[in-house]
Amino acid sequence: MKFNSHEYQKYAIEYIKTHPVAAILLGCGLGKTSIALTAIDDMLHDSFEVRKVLIVAPIRVAKVSWPDEIQKWDHLSDLKYAVAVGTQEERIAALQADADIYIINRENLSWLIDESGLPFDFDMCVLDELSSFKNWQSKRFKSFMKVRPKLNRVIGLTGTPSSNGLMDLFAEFRCLDMGERLGRFIGQYRNSYFRHDGGSVSDVQSHSGGQANRSSRENGGWIYWIPFQRQRRNAAGGHALGTPVQQYGRSIQ
Repeated sequence: MKFNSHEYQKYAIEYIKTHPVAAILLGCGLGKTSIALTAIDDMLHDSFEVRKVLIVAPIRVAKVSWPDEIQKWDHLSDLKYAVAVGTQEERIAALQADADIYIINRENLSWLIDESGLPFDFDMCVLDELSSFKNWQSKRFKSFMKVRPKLNRVIGLTGTPSSNGLMDLFAEFRCLDMGERLGRFIGQYRNSYFRHDGGSVSDVQSHSGGQANRSSRENGGWIYWIPFQRQRRNAAGGHALGTPVQQYGRSIQ
């Protein structure tokens, strides 16, 4: 099938190709997978900026959605992929296969990094469902951060970057940029962008003078005053990772 991309998809594809770190925040059905694959294919076979790509996704998405998407579009027919799910023997066989893209379920990411004994020689990684990495204390997050410096490019895909509140953003963005935008430590993030109110929920003023949204109790009593600026939304309602004060697509105003 021929891929006729929408303008917002073209924008996101070019953004990925020109930025080593990108977060594609688009709702369900807006083509995050095809956007990422098109950019990857261009960088693998046209600009030769990428050699070996790891995709981390929920298990059904890893087994079905990514392979289906590769097989669906004519322009991706030259992509070679391997799906590393199943038994340990099956995963190792897939990871040792000759491919451009290696797809693994997120539950096995720590196994790949800490237990498989295989070299982590990927130069690009796609975190499909970036919000799966929102817990900075999780084994998955800690394992990924061990190998993050080895990666030249990282893409995060999600439609819900902060489903439980803005505290979620710290770990997600640290996976992307190693702390460049929101800081390397959770305490630094809290102190820079939040104020503790003793457990109650209340409204606060942002640094920029705008009214911040009401915080959720999942933030543990922390109320936020992040000075993110308003962004222009495209026709599909999507956003890409922008300047430091524009990182979170759903801006607080």
